[in-house]
Amino acid sequence: MEPLSQNPLRTRADAERALLQILEPVKDRFTQGNAGLHLGDFAAHYGEASAHMEAFSRMLWGLAPLWSQRGGGKYLPLFRQGLVNGTDPDHPAYWGTVTDYDQKIVEMASIALTLMLCGDRLDLSPHEAQNLRRWLAGVEGKALPQNNWLFFRALVQAAFRRMGWPWNREQLEEDLSKLEGWYLGEGWYCDGQPSQVDYYVPFGMHYYGLIYARFMAEEDPVSSSRFRERTARFARDYLYWFEDGGRAVPFGRSLTYRFGQCAFFSALAFAGVEALPWGVVKSRVLGNLRDWFAQPIFSSR
Repeated sequence: MEPLSQNPLRTRADAERALLQILEPVKDRFTQGNAGLHLGDFAAHYGEASAHMEAFSRMLWGLAPLWSQRGGGKYLPLFRQGLVNGTDPDHPAYWGTVTDYDQKIVEMASIALTLMLCGDRLDLSPHEAQNLRRWLAGVEGKALPQNNWLFFRALVQAAFRRMGWPWNREQLEEDLSKLEGWYLGEGWYCDGQPSQVDYYVPFGMHYYGLIYARFMAEEDPVSSSRFRERTARFARDYLYWFEDGGRAVPFGRSLTYRFGQCAFFSALAFAGVEALPWGVVKSRVLGNLRDWFAQPIFSSR
């Protein structure tokens, strides 16, 4: 494959190839039981075990959509095994019980998306499904940062419903009510309290709201419609955080999220929200990716 900087990113095949190019160096970095990925000798405040689990789960944001389109088959057995072992309390690779303010709660969002998009492709046995559901349900009743984290728990409940598993309507309604309290109007949120207004509005509030709206439109039409309408309004402002070539304003927390800058526009397309001409939406996504791929952002050090 050509270097990512030479990928023109014009077609669906180009985008799929780019994802596989990013994943290729990862396949030899699985930890025990394939339940984690060791990407480098650096640390986060939540410890190495959670960092390994985080690296594993973040790959699902790209793989789950690919699996839903019957692609990425060579990675499916590896990550399926990791999901099974990581949620099996009798396996040495078990991710552990979920606690208050646990980083693992963040990573539940990508697992929830995987279940909603292509849970059938995991081909879980009843026992494996029970373990996975029990582990994810550990988020219920836990203390969370009062911000976009509430969406992670909401997406877990949406995934349970999608899979036909028991789900906690009361917990879901409580979290959605709190999220509603942070809406500022004109499409804008603050990301919880204390008030934060930066990239977490598009990729920490609207992004997850659009995923929820895509899968819960029938069960919860009121919230789903509200999320869609607000993102349509916000898109007309967020458009101008980007140059026509794709480069975005360097601003706010977690600037290293990189592709998170254009994730909002991808979520618009995923949820079918026609807020802007589709050509404009596509240009913002692919232009931003091209700009990042032109930078020296890939390193194991």
